Formats: sequence, structure tokens, C-alpha cells
Amino acid sequence: SVGIDLGLKSLTITSDGQKEDILKVDDGLNKQLRIWERKKSIKKHIAERRRDNLHKLTTRLVKDYDTIVVENLSVKNMMKNHHLSASIANASWGTLISQLKYKCAWYGKKLIIIDPKNTSRICHECKQKNHEFDSLSQSEWLATREWDCPNCHAHLDRDVNAAKNILAKGLETLA
Repeated sequence: SVGIDLGLKSLTITSDGQKEDILKVDDGLNKQLRIWERKKSIKKHIAERRRDNLHKLTTRLVKDYDTIVVENLSVKNMMKNHHLSASIANASWGTLISQLKYKCAWYGKKLIIIDPKNTSRICHECKQKNHEFDSLSQSEWLATREWDCPNCHAHLDRDVNAAKNILAKGLETLA
């Protein structure tokens, strides 16, 4: 079984610590890319590369795990943040979850989609919410990659911690 946190720094972070990077285009090619983007064939090629990358990732996840738990992100609402919308679109979370849905059905695997509320703010070790984050702005919170639990003092990678909490939340629904 695996819990999966979806992110912008890493596309997926599993509860066992594996991180899959988002496919990015080299910044040195951005000027040339803007010219090429006018041509449909290049757009199609980039979309195919992204789709192929997602197919490989989702196939590997479905073959490696019998139960996959992923967070139900409100992508439509998140896209309203103009600072993050390009990164969110590039991550293709909706496509990733769609592929997981039908591949889990094909392979007879279990896909559980859970509410992501507080999954990265609760320590997976002691289950206590870190209230120190309540006063942070969204950008400050997103910049926090690691933290120490004020209750049990565990040192946590924010995304791996979230993936472990996502897995636990999903497995609770099976019980």
C-alpha cells in the first residue's frame, strides 16, 4: 500500500519516500520554445511527452502497489492562483488521477481518494497538528520543506509526512 502526496516541487511523493520530478523544459530553451509553441506539432509533441511520462509513472505505481491512496485536490480552485497556475497545469494532476483510476480498475487494484485537509500539518508519528503553521501565509507555508514536530520532536520532510498521512487516512477507510 502507498500514500501519494501530489506536489509542485516533486510531482508525486510516496509514503515510502520516493519522489518523482515534474518534467520541465530547459529554461535556456524558453525563447526558442515560445517560437515553436506557435506550431501545433510542437505543442502536440510536448503534450505527448507529458502524457507518456504520466503513463509510465502510473503504470509503475499500479504494478508496484495493491492499494494506492491519493489526495483529492481542488485543481480548478487552485488554478485561480496566478502564481501557481502554470506549475499546476504542468503537473497534470487531473490526468494523473484519471490514469490511476482506470489502471487500478484494469489491474484489479484499489484506489482510494481522500480529503487532503491538514495532511502535511499533522505529524505522522504522534498524530498532533502543528499549530505553528496556522499563522503562516500560503507562500511561507509552501516554502517550508522540513519541520520539527513540537510535540514528539520528529524531524519531518513535509511531503513525505503528507504522503504517510494520506496513506493512513486511506487505510482507515478500509477498516
